Amino acid sequence: MKLDAYQYSIRLLSQRDYPRKKLIEKLISRGFETEEIFDAITELKEVGLFDENRYAEARIKGLIHKGWSKSFITKKMGLEGVEVTPEMLERCYRYLDITEYDQAEKLLIKKIKNINDLSFNDRQKATRYALSKGHSFDKIKEILESLSNHPQ
Repeated sequence: MKLDAYQYSIRLLSQRDYPRKKLIEKLISRGFETEEIFDAITELKEVGLFDENRYAEARIKGLIHKGWSKSFITKKMGLEGVEVTPEMLERCYRYLDITEYDQAEKLLIKKIKNINDLSFNDRQKATRYALSKGHSFDKIKEILESLSNHPQ
């Protein structure tokens, strides 16, 4: 029995959420016609099985947990074809009860071996790690100075 685009989409979405762009790519690679794909997506939206905002918020929360900055999250989601609004980001940060500053601080602490004795190498390693997650150098410098002055 051959599945149509709607049934195949349900099968995909039963395993995990997808952004619209990725779902369309998967359906095209499966050989479905463009019109059938868009009809299936419209129907999935109508019955509540496809919600790109639900995907976006779950993905944003996951990236926040990984320590990614707001700017990196926005870029990453843009590459996935998902528009992220500042309100969405703020809602996710509030839901997780974390600020971008707290997030960067956790990343830095994670990479520092001994907070009471910040060596040059530890500072460099922690700085590179936080920069790789999209945090600004100024914010990193401020946090490292704070940690140096008030070890935990």
